[in-house]
Amino acid sequence: DESDFKAAESESEDDAADMEVESDGGADEDDQDDEDKKKKAAKSSVSKPAAKKVCPPPVKAASSMLPRPQPTPAGATAARSNKAPAEVRKDERTTNFEKKNVDRYAWLLEQKDAKKREPNDDDFDPRTLYIPQSAYAKFSQFEKQFWDIKKENFDVVLFFKKGKFYEMFEGDADVGHKHLHLKLTDRVNMRMCGIPEGQFSTYATRLVALGFKVGRVEQMETMNAMQKRAQKDKVRTGSTVCERELCEILTQGTVSDESMLEGPQANFLLTVCCGGKANDEYGVCLLEASTGVFYVGQFVDDVQLTQFETLLLRAKPREVVYPKGGLDPTAMKLIKRHLNNPLLNALDEDVQFWDAEKSEWELNAAAYFVNADAVERQHTKVEVWPEVLQTVHKEGSKLALSAVGGCVWYLRSLKLDSELVSMKNFRHMRDFEGERVGSLVIDGQTLCNLEILENSNGTTEGTLLKRLDKCSTAFGKRKFRTWICAPLRDVKGIRARLDAAEHLSSDNHARAALSKLLRQLPDVERRLSRVHMQGSGRKQGVMFDDTGARKLRAFLQLLDSIEILCKARDSLVKEGLLGEDAKIALPHVDFPEEVREKLESFKSSYGDLQHAMEVGYITPERGLYTDYDEAHDRLLAVEKSLNDELKSWKKQLGESSLKFWSAATGKEPYQMEIPVSYVEAKGRKLPNDLELKSQTSKVRRYWTPTIKKLVLELVDARETLDELRQGMSRRMQVDFDSHYSLWAQAVDAVAHLDCLLSLSYTCEEDGSGPVCRPLLLDEEETTPGNAADVGAELE
Repeated sequence: DESDFKAAESESEDDAADMEVESDGGADEDDQDDEDKKKKAAKSSVSKPAAKKVCPPPVKAASSMLPRPQPTPAGATAARSNKAPAEVRKDERTTNFEKKNVDRYAWLLEQKDAKKREPNDDDFDPRTLYIPQSAYAKFSQFEKQFWDIKKENFDVVLFFKKGKFYEMFEGDADVGHKHLHLKLTDRVNMRMCGIPEGQFSTYATRLVALGFKVGRVEQMETMNAMQKRAQKDKVRTGSTVCERELCEILTQGTVSDESMLEGPQANFLLTVCCGGKANDEYGVCLLEASTGVFYVGQFVDDVQLTQFETLLLRAKPREVVYPKGGLDPTAMKLIKRHLNNPLLNALDEDVQFWDAEKSEWELNAAAYFVNADAVERQHTKVEVWPEVLQTVHKEGSKLALSAVGGCVWYLRSLKLDSELVSMKNFRHMRDFEGERVGSLVIDGQTLCNLEILENSNGTTEGTLLKRLDKCSTAFGKRKFRTWICAPLRDVKGIRARLDAAEHLSSDNHARAALSKLLRQLPDVERRLSRVHMQGSGRKQGVMFDDTGARKLRAFLQLLDSIEILCKARDSLVKEGLLGEDAKIALPHVDFPEEVREKLESFKSSYGDLQHAMEVGYITPERGLYTDYDEAHDRLLAVEKSLNDELKSWKKQLGESSLKFWSAATGKEPYQMEIPVSYVEAKGRKLPNDLELKSQTSKVRRYWTPTIKKLVLELVDARETLDELRQGMSRRMQVDFDSHYSLWAQAVDAVAHLDCLLSLSYTCEEDGSGPVCRPLLLDEEETTPGNAADVGAELE
């Protein structure tokens, strides 16, 4: 049931693995057989039941590398004499590995942070690691690359890209072995385990759910690019390693990939700080990373921290960031009481959790709020900030601005700040609480006592939310949860909702048509956010599977979803529910008219999108982009030269059955196949310039000097064209994202429509009892006389 790199099971394969770590050359060109074994083993691992949900402190995940197993006593050899030869060799390899490394990593037994502080020090930083220079000097080039990243992220489980696989080393490998049931093996000086590239999300999700931080380290260049760099620097290819960078860190509160989230409900990260003369003022920043929304606010709380408790119970954040030693003990008790194993991050005050002045400077220095296509990202001013942040700054809400600063620093440490902050999607905390629309604020204890969101067992069974929520879309469900937590107190607003629900209930044809359209929609709100993230210049690294094609297809599917939103609007107009001649007003269903026009204009700018969906890349019209045309022509020319070379050899050898063969891995492609029968017939002798590359019982495969040269040109031409295609895809998404507010307005309108449809189903009799519509009077309408009339009418 455990994923196993079978390559470590034989001595010869061990040697190959040793070379891979030392030179890092060919890491992405493993044989197909090895890949098949890895994928098959990883597949069996995925089917294994998930481990029991335990959330160990992050430092424990990293410190699992501390205890090094001692070498096996020499007398134990006799006890293995009855074992199979393969097991004996494996035991010997393990013993040799332990003998070699027991002193090599002795410094880890006394862990210290980057400033040489020990764990019992109050200021100890578990995120960093001190590596003695004497130990660092003994590392290979690859080990130095690994530890340079690990020492700055010691509390993060790193998935290290090597070719078409992600590998985990040392303490991270122990985590993978224990929690992911991956087989632990060794590569030269490092214990390791690994997974295929396409399985990253599956395994990362499981670790994040267990409370770990998960980092993704990507190769930033191809093997061809690395070889070119080595030649330029005049160094031997085998003595260098691929450039790699830590591209992102995933945590419980910052997961934005829809496939890694448990359900449609919001997933919050809370940043909080307190101050004031009585330490009763709170600054908060609530982030929903999957939609890129920041809620910012500051408030004065009572002794029981009622407002803070209400915020915790409504948002249920999965992760909390706060200044070390700077949060009221009562607040910490509430966090631990109401949240289910949250990930807690204590930041150093001022240095990491910035004050208001430092936050202002950092936001301007990073130029988060300039346009994505700006040539220069110069130091900005408060005037370009989103309106909500400008208001916070103008009102002097220093704690709120400090909370934003703490959140931005934390996102920066996770490599997520640019893509999330640059969305400019900041809202006031009053929008989250519902105060701006005249809503009733329900405190935390009332939410619990009335079991509005959760019952006493922590589930939704029997709750008001469970009873009323019949929404068809994920973004509609999130909106409806907000409605439940902030019920209207404005009589006119309540009447408008009831009128809309009653009308939709009576017009079953229109309601059924609308519900059918809405059920076709994915989580458009989250996908809009992903488009911005992917177009924000985020470093992706080199992907060896069809990641780029899948992302493009997902984007094109989003365009189809926007089309469905437009169809929903058309249906509303057709049924007389929207427009000047509408039979009834649907509150907040303000669908912008220009969405379809903007969508059609956008689609027409990028050629045949149906073809792009099929092939996985954008093909611009010839003459539109000169660099693309030149790269494409170059690739065709190289392919033609290869075919000409094949024809030449067919003529020279007088054998028409010659053809090219390429391995599925892409390693050494365009091998010329010659039948064994031809070679052996009449003792034919092949020319000396044919280099044997591979063979089977029926054919032998060769390269010629010309083929070898053309293959290098082919690889370079393909990489150039792929880079241009990725750039076009990003350009397309940046263009689409420039109209984010328009798309978001359409999504919000449909979310409100979905909520009204949900209420329309609720106001029908379903066998649980009769239903009625309450008669509500506002204060102006309530007089002793008409109140008596109403009472008599009801009686």
